[in-house]
Amino acid sequence: MSVQLYTIRDHIAKDFKGAIKKLSELGFENVETAFWPKGISLNQAAAVLNENNLKVSSCHIELPIGEYQKTFLETAKVFNCKNMIWHGWPEDKLYSSIEGTRELVKIYNNANKFAKANGLSFGLHNHWWEFRNKVDGKFVYEVLSIKFLTQQ
Repeated sequence: MSVQLYTIRDHIAKDFKGAIKKLSELGFENVETAFWPKGISLNQAAAVLNENNLKVSSCHIELPIGEYQKTFLETAKVFNCKNMIWHGWPEDKLYSSIEGTRELVKIYNNANKFAKANGLSFGLHNHWWEFRNKVDGKFVYEVLSIKFLTQQ
């Protein structure tokens, strides 16, 4: 079991080291990273997690497109983590049509290919809109599952 650090983002912003230490004291052993407050580097974050015996089970991250490919790989290396999760925020307007959803599937499949080529796994963090929006008579999540999962 992991704690998604986004859920304690306000505590992390106020007292980064204290918030991470508290998770460890509560008995957690694994976390999913989120976005760090300004001024905290990946290496600083990794050091604090290590000091508190917390392992990174997955990383919330940008899609590995363009300049973000380097960040994607660096993040995986710094946190010694193979599970990279695109945060999926904010809602993409492409989810409002079947054509747009198919375009996103292509983007996600390319991200997955990049991750696999680098020994990593790629996943999506879902939100309510994938279960709210229907395209071509199906919830967006169904289209994503059918099209994306068949490419894995």
